[in-house]
Amino acid sequence: NYYFSLNSPSPSALPGALDRLASFFKEPLFDENMVEREMRAVDSEFRNGLTDDGWRQFQLLKHTANPSHPMSKFGCGNYATLSSGDGPGPDLRAFWLDHYHASNCKLCVVGRSPLP
Repeated sequence: NYYFSLNSPSPSALPGALDRLASFFKEPLFDENMVEREMRAVDSEFRNGLTDDGWRQFQLLKHTANPSHPMSKFGCGNYATLSSGDGPGPDLRAFWLDHYHASNCKLCVVGRSPLP
């Protein structure tokens, strides 16, 4: 899920804002610096979870789940897993090509401005 908020009192700002939002999905940059930054953020979340009892209990539950159930599958990476091989770039592009298309997307706009 993606959320964005438009804090403009002008209704004329909505079309441009929707165009900018759509560009993230139509033409993602996959900028190496931003991918690196996101990998570091995921790694930080992973490390923080290592000492959290709730997260550890969830990992135990996943480990004991039926191996054929999606619950047992890999669910969280760290910097080492995300940067192995050729790095995440090729996999990110492949995932985007496979999953980011109109038949998989829905848009909900809430506000007072008329839609363009």
